[in-house]
Amino acid sequence: MIKNIKTVHKFLFVVNMYVREQEQMSYLSTIPRYYVRFTTYGYYKGQIITINDKIKAKIVKVININNGDDLKLLDKYVRYSGYNKVSEWLRYVNKKYHGRIPRKLVFVELLW
Repeated sequence: MIKNIKTVHKFLFVVNMYVREQEQMSYLSTIPRYYVRFTTYGYYKGQIITINDKIKAKIVKVININNGDDLKLLDKYVRYSGYNKVSEWLRYVNKKYHGRIPRKLVFVELLW
């Protein structure tokens, strides 16, 4: 009998993360080891995903952003996002999410 459906979910399903923005696609074409992005999806640490149905990856860390002070963390992660500056990254995120910044960052290790 299955007691915990989340445990079963970890083993049965591979979630696909779609990347469409030019800066992010260019970054991924350099075959980096890590990638980070904002998300509203419920990813969890250790989850195996694919990016654009091609690149296998593992969620290393899910970072919750609770207030504006936590946005200072972005300086640490911007180099893994495909953007050169935090302001460019936030401009894209604002456009994609219609003026709202998601409360989660997902840090991914690419399994080339």
